[in-house]
Amino acid sequence: MIGTEKQIEKHISVAKGGSLFYPADFEEYGSTEAVKVALHRLAKRKLIKRLAFGIYAKPTISKLVGEVYPGTEEIAKAIARRDNARLLPTFKHLAE
Repeated sequence: MIGTEKQIEKHISVAKGGSLFYPADFEEYGSTEAVKVALHRLAKRKLIKRLAFGIYAKPTISKLVGEVYPGTEEIAKAIARRDNARLLPTFKHLAE
């Protein structure tokens, strides 16, 4: 049987650059703790980057600048999809 870390690494290796991952994406591969440890190790090996608590990304590799990660808008949209929430525009700059 393949270990949790190897299964997650395989899943990430076939994902497109710029993909975002959450521990819940890998619950089928092991316990919550095993998934967290695996993600920590993969981040330490620089296969993914921890963007914030529980949010990881696979970089896109650019010949010009190297690793490129998703922007804040992409991350916000992914979190909204994960949490089944809606994003609403703000018009703060209009009030100033």
